[in-house]
Amino acid sequence: MTPAAGRLEQFPDLHPALDPQSALAEMKEAARLDPKNAHFQLLLGMAASAAMHPAEALAAMERSVQLDPRYSRAWYNLAMAR
Repeated sequence: MTPAAGRLEQFPDLHPALDPQSALAEMKEAARLDPKNAHFQLLLGMAASAAMHPAEALAAMERSVQLDPRYSRAWYNLAMAR
């Protein structure tokens, strides 16, 4: 397990809609610890969107699909963000 994944397991109830700023801070840290993880980039984008940071959300979602071009959930969220 990566350090970022372990960190996220400490926050099972972390959801952007409940506390967008905390979710964004945690996802920034997770993405920093594991920058090539497409799922973390997607979650960072979703948290940024919930925290009303559209440019940051879009950039993270674009990184997600670049890291894993077959990640359909990332493509869907990217399309919705655009």
